[in-house]
Amino acid sequence: MMRRWTVAACLAGLATVTAGCSGVPELPEMIDGDWQPAVLTAVRATATDAVTLVFDEEVNLQEIAITPEQSVSGSRWTGAGLEVQLGGALEPGAEYWIDARVEDVAGNISSVLVSFYGLNPRLPPVLINEVVCEGSGNHTDWVELRTTAAGNLGGLTLYEGTPTVWDSRFVFPAVEVDAGAFLVVHFKPEGIPEEIDETEDSADSGGRDATPGGWDFWVVGGDGIPNTTGALSLAPFPGGPVGDAILYTTKSYDAADPLRGFGLASQLEMMEELTAAGSWNTAGDEVIPEDLFDPEDSTATRSINRTPGAPDSDSPLDWHIGPTSSASPGAPNTTEHYVP
Repeated sequence: MMRRWTVAACLAGLATVTAGCSGVPELPEMIDGDWQPAVLTAVRATATDAVTLVFDEEVNLQEIAITPEQSVSGSRWTGAGLEVQLGGALEPGAEYWIDARVEDVAGNISSVLVSFYGLNPRLPPVLINEVVCEGSGNHTDWVELRTTAAGNLGGLTLYEGTPTVWDSRFVFPAVEVDAGAFLVVHFKPEGIPEEIDETEDSADSGGRDATPGGWDFWVVGGDGIPNTTGALSLAPFPGGPVGDAILYTTKSYDAADPLRGFGLASQLEMMEELTAAGSWNTAGDEVIPEDLFDPEDSTATRSINRTPGAPDSDSPLDWHIGPTSSASPGAPNTTEHYVP
């Protein structure tokens, strides 16, 4: 979560205007001046040892503190933002907080307190591979990802939703993985001690559906995944650009409904965000329920599978529901299809 506030400078002189003090500008002249402090619009690590704060106007850095502690060797306005050069490398995917004061060219001061994540230059390509959204008491909701190259997972973010509309998310720690690794994110943990995020050994974790062949991770406080209408998406860091996604619903298009049959404005907003980002394709200009994958026949053991060997078309054609008892967290997907 980001908190932001701004403070205007030089207000003290206003009280002296009516006293006729020499050198104080007339009131209309002061009102016509620049009274608006700069507004922060984004922050992101732009190198392993640099972070850029994007403002709506040019600013200079006055004070800064970074937690966990990082030294600052310099700063400059680049036109794209205020680039802050650090004295050392950031931990890939680790969360940092900036507490800073900046000044615009008119002397207005802005104070910001904002988080960002260390740049991970070795993040491997990752795809959403298998989903259980209709969990039961014995097999609760989970999402399996699969890497297509070796690398470090630090900062990779899986959303139950999108970077702007989400109910829960998981930010991966810095874990070294091989190509073809399975990552299983459990969205409805029991909160027991055995549910351990596996960062060094993929056999460390216990709990329901913990996998001997995959890396298990647990969404603390997670209460599951929507079973009728939802979206899952991946970003390289929290708030970053969406890469892979799956959109699903059991609903149908309603031409008389301004929400097109999705039912909730937040659901339509999610689908529009992901289709606009190019993470999911539609048949027409606007996304409708029929553009999404239908999870109606899925269960706790009939998972939604990325079809092995299918092209990544960002559409329902990439997916199928496996037969009963074919769910395979931490292992290759079935090629068999459920037949009602």
